[in-house]
This record gives sequence, structure tokens and C-alpha cells, in this order.
Amino acid sequence: MPADAELHEITEEPIAFGLVALNVVFIVEDGEGGTGPTEDAVTALADVASAEITDSRRLM
Repeated sequence: MPADAELHEITEEPIAFGLVALNVVFIVEDGEGGTGPTEDAVTALADVASAEITDSRRLM
């Protein structure tokens, strides 16, 4: 994971046929590249079929 990505929460969501989605919440710095480096790092993990950013918020 990128150095600025802080793991915040992981929850499981059953999909179908025994597949389970992991909803992972990271807190990352608002900077160049945005969420791209974190999404790329998750996608590169072994046994990860796909990853996508479904929500992005700005912390104040």
C-alpha cells in the first residue's frame, strides 16, 4: 500500500454463489494521483479479482 494510505475499516458483503465482496475503507492524503495509487496496490494483491473506488470524500 502507498505510505499515505491508512486502513480504516473492512466489511464483508455476500454477493452470490459463495462470492463475498470486501468493502475496504482507506484514508489517504488529498494529493497528486488521488486514489489511483491505492486502487492499483489493492488490484495488484494476490487473489484480488477486481477493485474499484465506489466512494470518495474529502475530510475537513
